[in-house]
Order: sequence, then structure tokens, then C-alpha cells
Amino acid sequence: MFDLATNTLTVSSFVETLSNTVVSQLEQLRQIGFKNIIVADLAAIQYTPLADILNLEGLANSTVSLYNQQLASKVSAWASGTQGIKVFAVAEIGKFVEVTAKSDAVLNALGITNVKTSCVGGNVLNLIQSDNKLMALLKLVVDAKKNIMCSNPSTNYFFDFVHSAERIQRLFGYYSHEMIAALQKGQTLELTESAILSIIKQYNLGTPALKPITV
Repeated sequence: MFDLATNTLTVSSFVETLSNTVVSQLEQLRQIGFKNIIVADLAAIQYTPLADILNLEGLANSTVSLYNQQLASKVSAWASGTQGIKVFAVAEIGKFVEVTAKSDAVLNALGITNVKTSCVGGNVLNLIQSDNKLMALLKLVVDAKKNIMCSNPSTNYFFDFVHSAERIQRLFGYYSHEMIAALQKGQTLELTESAILSIIKQYNLGTPALKPITV
């Protein structure tokens, strides 16, 4: 993103190079002997705290949208013209983030109340951006632990400036499981709000995950 933001690399060049590289790697997997392949597209990073901090939401949105469109077209053409592939699909991580981050129903079902800032370092950023720098510095020093790490990570969508937190990670894992199960039956699983809500209810994902010592 930094190269794109500084015009060191154009969006079209980035998209063309990366999408062609993915198709080339898919062909390598086929030659090795892989018959069941799921390829991931780009996450919707325009929703991340990092994009907000750097004011890159617009650039990220256009880049992700163009790349995911081209990727879907190119890999679908590759798969349809390739023999020996049994299962093939695109894991729409971009759409997954967009659907979950923008849906009040999904966020409420998961118990997530914060989609804007990260759990790690999120409050530090708020203090740095404060108009009263002296007061912000005092708050940072006096309550460093609270400002560096949020008290309840399970209520955050993002754990750090880029990566999603626990409940979103779990949700994507269960969604992927259901998607693969559908593909093995020759079916598809549409990535919709209702489908996501059904998975949350089925696997009770609005509750804290069991920790290894508890399992």
C-alpha cells in the first residue's frame, strides 16, 4: 500500500502482476498433483485501522475491488480450461470483511462493539491524535497498560491495526468449513449476512472461545 500511496507502483500494475502470479502458482500446484484448490482474494483492508490512520481508505477500496474482480475472472478461466481439478473456488475474504464489518446484526450477534480502532495500541493512537498533547501524554504514562492493550479483546473487530480479532477469526474458520463442506457436495455457500448469522447461531460464536487449558 505504501508503494501505491507514493505512486511508486500503479494500481493497474499491481493488480495485473499479482493476479497473473496467482494464476501461475495455481498451474504449478496442478502440475504437482493438487486437485482440490481454494484460492483467497484480498481482504477488504479499507476497513482496517491502518487504512484509517494513513487516510488510505479510498485507495485501498479501489485496489482491493479491482484486484478481486480480476482475480475471480482469471482464476475461473484457468479452472474451467484445466483438466483434473475436482474442487475449485475463491475464498472471498474481501466480501467476508465487508459483510461482517458493515452488518450491525452480525456485530451484535458476535458481541463486537468496536470496528474502528484496534485492541493493541488503539487507545495510544487516540491519545496521540488528541488536541491536548500534554494531557494525552499524562494519560499514557499514568495508565500505560490500559492504553496499550484493550481490556476485552473479544469486543473488538480488529486485534491490531491490520488483523482481525478472535471472534472474527473463529467466524471465518467456521465459514470456511461450511464452504468446503458445500463444495464437496457440489454446492455453493453464498456469502450473505443471513448465511453468516446462521453460522454464528449454529456454532454459538457469540461466546468466548475455549482456551487450550479448558479444552
